Amino acid sequence: VPVFGALAMDDLPKFADCLTICNGECSKDAVSFILFGGNVAPHFFLTVAAEEKMAASYGKITKSVGNVLMEVNGERALQHFERLGFAKDGALSTGLRFLPMVMDREKLGYRGEAPIRNEVIHFDKNGFAFCRVDLNLNSTLEVGIFPSEYILGASQKMVEKLNAERDVQALIMFSCIVRRLSLREEPLKELYLIAETVNADTPYMVSYTGGEICPVLQAAGELKNHFHSYALIACIL
Repeated sequence: VPVFGALAMDDLPKFADCLTICNGECSKDAVSFILFGGNVAPHFFLTVAAEEKMAASYGKITKSVGNVLMEVNGERALQHFERLGFAKDGALSTGLRFLPMVMDREKLGYRGEAPIRNEVIHFDKNGFAFCRVDLNLNSTLEVGIFPSEYILGASQKMVEKLNAERDVQALIMFSCIVRRLSLREEPLKELYLIAETVNADTPYMVSYTGGEICPVLQAAGELKNHFHSYALIACIL
């Protein structure tokens, strides 16, 4: 069953009071689902950035447990990121709330497959990095930097694809909160772009989120549910 949607998101600096709502009740640790079926044929779309400007930080995970990154290239994680200028004094450098990474780019199975993304949230007293998604030993990582023009360029191209679709009854879109933060002094520019370019006769909604769930088309043609970061996702009904 295809699963499409997003994680609950508030608008406070630490994103600490995110709530889901279901049947009149709020929760910090539950997920709300809407199950629907019938004569529907949903189509799913996903984009990250028009280009990816990668920092010179290619590395291999040489020690990890779950979502804890211990060593990169045999070096303690904190020392690795400090040497690259992304961390200082045991914490992420000033201005970084998390450090985005692209995982295993060279292992992508087919053209058009979205890279697996992850991010460093913080470091502990041992110099280990805590990430949002579990890690695999010997996986590779690169630090990703996404200038605003890349983000908006990708949004524009995706809306053009959506506009070319026929018989659109409704359009649901979610954009990662990191995309908004990357736009700095113009945090709503992506939403304005979508509002100005989506077909005028298409009913749609769009909002920001803290994690995107969107099925990905596999090489054999089947859909596989997938969790994404830094993405703009869309579902056409």
